Amino acid sequence: MASLDELVAALPSATLQQVAQLMFDNHCSSVVIVDDLKTKKAAGLITSSDIVAAFAKSMDGNTTLAKDVMTVNVTSVPHNSPKDIVSEKLMKEKRHHIFVVDDHKNVVGIISSLDIVVESALDAKAWPYTREGLKSYFK
Repeated sequence: MASLDELVAALPSATLQQVAQLMFDNHCSSVVIVDDLKTKKAAGLITSSDIVAAFAKSMDGNTTLAKDVMTVNVTSVPHNSPKDIVSEKLMKEKRHHIFVVDDHKNVVGIISSLDIVVESALDAKAWPYTREGLKSYFK
């Protein structure tokens, strides 16, 4: 999970080119669109999939603004949610990113599907299969 201090953020007036550059420079797959870079109050989210979709629609990365392609109603979970609830919500809503919110509904972080995979891989109880056992699925 990326905490509020670690979030890669841009203003709604940023171009898609600038957002894509932020993703590239920070090795991330999403940028939180914020009303203010100091407070980082979230206004929306742009993912690498949103960038690909915009370019596939022939949108100009130098003139199209973040506010024109960002997802506004981003799925969220309370900050005290267990991993299985977060995983279930990501699967159910077919999302790769989910906001983590505090008791006042302020975004305090973001979790990606990769974060869930990493946590699961580190948790021996969540990965009960041996390498040999997995091979049987691919025969």
